[in-house]
Amino acid sequence: TDATWAVWNDATFLPVDLSVFGEHLAPVASAAPAPRAEDPAQPSRPQASSPDAFPAGADADAAQGQPGLDDPAELLAWAESQAGADRVAAARAYVAAANAYRAVGRLQAAGFAHAEAAMLASAEGDDEGARAQFASAASLLRGAATPARFFAPVVRAWARRAEVTQLPEIDRLAESLIGELIEEELPDGLSDDILERERAARAVQARRLADTRVRVAATLGDPTAPERAETIAEEFARAGEYADAAYAFWLLGMLRTDDVDAVYALESATEAFTLAHLQEPRREVGGELVAVLKRLGRADEAEKWAVELSGNA
Repeated sequence: TDATWAVWNDATFLPVDLSVFGEHLAPVASAAPAPRAEDPAQPSRPQASSPDAFPAGADADAAQGQPGLDDPAELLAWAESQAGADRVAAARAYVAAANAYRAVGRLQAAGFAHAEAAMLASAEGDDEGARAQFASAASLLRGAATPARFFAPVVRAWARRAEVTQLPEIDRLAESLIGELIEEELPDGLSDDILERERAARAVQARRLADTRVRVAATLGDPTAPERAETIAEEFARAGEYADAAYAFWLLGMLRTDDVDAVYALESATEAFTLAHLQEPRREVGGELVAVLKRLGRADEAEKWAVELSGNA
């Protein structure tokens, strides 16, 4: 301990600015013109089923052969083409594209560009910048009446990075989108196969938004969170969505204050991770299960789980 403190006290600390966005690329503050008519079934940006689905890009101000700064399509395409080059520059390019889209009334396209920028900022450690970009994205996507199935992944990605003060808004958005997913009528003329796939896709999004709402409730200390976590975990399991079920049961295990109740949740999470072929989180939640069993004096069960977990390492 003394040696550690000695090194620590002799260390030199350098200020590091993790901010990704400069003032010249801040979101446009003035009211945007009315959006042009966009086909609600075709989002201006591709749907992202997970945070990693957002593409990367590069900085329109810094690179050679930069596109026209007033052409949003060029900015967007150029940013996407620079996927692995520079995430900071990419995020700025997406904000520039978002501002350009807003200037011509393309609110939905602008919203998705802000979401792209948010994901890149988060990857670079600029959580504050990411939260601001997500907030801009959500506002624009809601204003553009973006279909819930395309809006939902943005809300879920924002929730994972939001600060506490943003959570009530995220909860309201998620609740509204769940209602839209359930109630929105499907277009006429679709084949039975397509209708079935569309219903299934919307049901998946609704379950994941419900899971997001549970996590928001847990963070805010809502006493109904454990019961809701158990409900959504079992829904995921019945649907065969084992990875989502595993994480929901894990959350339930963390919310249960009684060790006996926690055992069921942690066992279910461990088994679901097995079915989902996710070994790292399985080992981690399994370790928590072993610890709980030991606290309960159930040494034989703890040993059995320990052996099984080590055997599948």
